[in-house]
Amino acid sequence: MDDDAIGEIIGELRDELKELRQENQRLREEGDTEEVKPPAPSNDEIVESFFSEKNYAKSSERPKRFSIKYYQSHIDDNDLRDVTTSDALDFANNWTGESEPPKRATMLTYLGNIKVLYDWMMRHEWGPDENVVDDARDRYKSQNRSQIKRSRQHSGTVIKPEEYLQLMRSNMMKRAKSFLVLAVKTGLRRKELVSLKVQDLDLEKQVVYNRSPKGVGEVRVPKDSADQKLLDDEVVSAIEDWLDTREVTGAARRTGTRGSARRRGTGGQ
Repeated sequence: MDDDAIGEIIGELRDELKELRQENQRLREEGDTEEVKPPAPSNDEIVESFFSEKNYAKSSERPKRFSIKYYQSHIDDNDLRDVTTSDALDFANNWTGESEPPKRATMLTYLGNIKVLYDWMMRHEWGPDENVVDDARDRYKSQNRSQIKRSRQHSGTVIKPEEYLQLMRSNMMKRAKSFLVLAVKTGLRRKELVSLKVQDLDLEKQVVYNRSPKGVGEVRVPKDSADQKLLDDEVVSAIEDWLDTREVTGAARRTGTRGSARRRGTGGQ
């Protein structure tokens, strides 16, 4: 099929789409498609049903509950369905926090958690027609990006793709490389990384169990309540290389052996 034929088909489809939109608009104006939504449950019932259905691990549920709690407090517990984009954006810009205003990244996390709630609400007959929190989050990101650009500020916490590739090509120690890859690929925080133990890794299933998530202090949660992060082949390979080196180095120290370390499962000279 040549370009002219394709262009003609596309033009016909556009015309049909335009006609459909005009017909839908006419029907809406006549009130033929007007629907009355069933009454929504109370805010508390909505939130509890949401978490019951999602069935998050306790460590994952806790920060999401706090995000929604802060949001409800700021909107004076008005009906979640009736909140506007302006209301949600006001929360993002003006919520003062429990002790001090949250950082930009923290507020984006809050909005992301609340967005998931609204996505869930929209799937119900009584739910809102649009996700006002998603829209507010996009606007918040946009306005803050402009402010950072104007003031020439940078958080300094984000590693750029080219920086990551440059680090990976450098001759770094295997332990440092495994931590770098694990952090980049899973998004684990510094405290969560240094709290990991070998037992928290299941390289066969390609999973790491984050048993020290944010919000639990120094406590390590049970493995069945931990956040599970999937590991790709690059992460597994980097960790296996480090563990092999650590095992051989540890054996050499115990026996007093010097010289080159031997990889696990290989014979000596």
